[in-house]
Amino acid sequence: MMKQFKPIFGLIILSLIFAAIVLGAGCTEAGSTEQNNTNTKAITDMSGHEVMIPADPQHVAIIDKGLVVQTMIALGVDDRIAATGGVINPKSSDPTRNRDTLYLRPDLLTRSNFGYAYYGGFNFETLLAAEPDLVIWHMLDNTEKNDATGEFIEKIESAGIPVVIVKSAGVNGAENSIETQYEAIRLIGEIFDAQDRANAIVGYINTTITMVQERTANIPDDEKPSVLIVGLAKDGSAYVWGEDYGSARFSTEIAHLKNVYLGNQTQIMSKEQIIAFKPDKLVVVDGPIAIPAPEDFYTLEGFESWSILPAVENHDIVTVGICPWWGDFCLEFPTVILLEAKSTYPDQFEDVKVNEWLTDYHTMLYGINATQATELADKQYLKWTYDSSY
Repeated sequence: MMKQFKPIFGLIILSLIFAAIVLGAGCTEAGSTEQNNTNTKAITDMSGHEVMIPADPQHVAIIDKGLVVQTMIALGVDDRIAATGGVINPKSSDPTRNRDTLYLRPDLLTRSNFGYAYYGGFNFETLLAAEPDLVIWHMLDNTEKNDATGEFIEKIESAGIPVVIVKSAGVNGAENSIETQYEAIRLIGEIFDAQDRANAIVGYINTTITMVQERTANIPDDEKPSVLIVGLAKDGSAYVWGEDYGSARFSTEIAHLKNVYLGNQTQIMSKEQIIAFKPDKLVVVDGPIAIPAPEDFYTLEGFESWSILPAVENHDIVTVGICPWWGDFCLEFPTVILLEAKSTYPDQFEDVKVNEWLTDYHTMLYGINATQATELADKQYLKWTYDSSY
């Protein structure tokens, strides 16, 4: 009788062993999936696309003029930058000249530089050789893809490297509000799991923005001085910026300036056209000719004819330095707005010292000391605010 049951018993044992193997394999597969999920995370970038990225990216390539790299420095993750495109101009004889970003991180010059569209195009092989696990692309023109960028994005993604699009209110992003700047900072914080720090930065900036907006909101139009925002060129000509466009971003929206150039773009104008505006105030932004201090304007060759302007006669000129660099306000957009507002409405900002604000802001952002903050301001052509206690 016992012999009759042995085959059946053996079959049962084999079945149980096989089931255990299958279940074990299933548990292993589930565990592997869970582990893989912890190595990646889904985020929605500023083009509206969901992107699977490394949960903790370590080798990041950035296509950017300054906003991304400065935010990464402020978040304490700038050591993860493996390659750059746009941060450094390879055609410049001195790429560190007047570059606040490179003052903060001069070692970026040792990172792979795979180029930029306006510098002659991208080098995909150089990017690939840096072995990035993520690419952060700052779209300054508020366009997700065009023929040039679209092809490069597709090549990157086909190599298995995720691309996250960050947007901001740059030169051609005039429809974007101040919230776009905040969203970009928060997104970069989310990428690196530094949301608390990103929110703290946004909160600090927004305190200044709100202060400027509230102090200038109720000034009657007939009491507002006329303002012209210019990037100096040569022989008395200048690039003139329309309200809330390009290097005049937020000047009307936040600081409530009365821009006498009503165009919605930028245009180079002759000295005769400039003189016809007769502005009460001049705001000098970055241009072919940069001035380290407002007083330097009066010794510029070729601009003698501007002396009949009310702004020049009354020494009502302010320079915001080189903060808006190639149309990217980086993290310095509150600096630009504050300088514009204080210079236009001095009575409303009599209690505000821009140099003190700059020191507080930059030490909060980058963890630098007061001496380094002054050196950084020098790079930005804003040391004049310290020298004059402005």
